[in-house]
Amino acid sequence: MADEYPDHETGDVIVTIKEKEHKIFKRKHQDLAMTLKITLYEALCGFEREIVHLDGESHKISSKKGEVIEPNSVKTILMMGLPLFNNPALHGNLFIHFEIEFPKSLNEQQLLKISEVLSSQRPKELSNNFDKEHSHECITFDKSHINEHTKQNKQAYDEDDDDEVYGGGRGQRVNCQTQ
Repeated sequence: MADEYPDHETGDVIVTIKEKEHKIFKRKHQDLAMTLKITLYEALCGFEREIVHLDGESHKISSKKGEVIEPNSVKTILMMGLPLFNNPALHGNLFIHFEIEFPKSLNEQQLLKISEVLSSQRPKELSNNFDKEHSHECITFDKSHINEHTKQNKQAYDEDDDDEVYGGGRGQRVNCQTQ
């Protein structure tokens, strides 16, 4: 469809489209995906949010009353994606991935209130038969914990490998044959 000249073949018009990344939406064909951060309160009691779609229109999205949203769950809003190429009356879907923002800590009063509300889910108490040596408290994960004992563990694994390779292991030897 390029310029036409008598006795010449017309050329092609080549159009290159580069899709820009959007700060909220990710595209997969006609479907859109987004991540929405909500508070623990909103995850348990429901939420309402306004989002601005790609066309600039504002939309209210919400959860069903009484529905609990689990961390990393995905919900769908039908027909809120992009229009289909051959049929702009139809649209893809919008997928929302939920990230739940938990509080960093709770005070005694908050713990009591939550304990009252969630008492039916309280786990069975453990016996007090654990001495100090067998009682542990979890701490916040840090990447350095992975490598803390690397040298000792690597040496132990290498010694184990040598036993298997050179026949010095404690396991029973088995001869395999095909018949």
